[in-house]
Amino acid sequence: LKEGEFFGNLRYLDGQFSEFAKVLTPVYLRKFDSDYFKYLIVHEPEVSEWFNKQVVKRWCRAEERLFAIRSLSPEERVNRICKYYSQEIVIGQGRKVKAIQVISIQDIADLTGLTRQTASKILKSIQL
Repeated sequence: LKEGEFFGNLRYLDGQFSEFAKVLTPVYLRKFDSDYFKYLIVHEPEVSEWFNKQVVKRWCRAEERLFAIRSLSPEERVNRICKYYSQEIVIGQGRKVKAIQVISIQDIADLTGLTRQTASKILKSIQL
């Protein structure tokens, strides 16, 4: 996939839930048939354990973001996201960049529950 494209499983729970992500850097994916993946989760203990851990981690991160949106000031929210995405990632031909460098202002706004304009103003004041 190319930078900016979306991907995900839009049918995992028979239309009740859509899960998707936006690609920040070019990436190769591996696609599994939904029925096969569901079979693995039920019949393969190692896959089941991995999947359960991933679900709980994502649930925890979602609750942390919701708590931050409800309890932190806009500046604290942006600082928190900047800190969270400050780790280096490898893109392209082994080039390393900080994850925050490939996230758009709109992405930061979406993750913090702010408008793009507010996120931009805060980012300028903290000068990344």
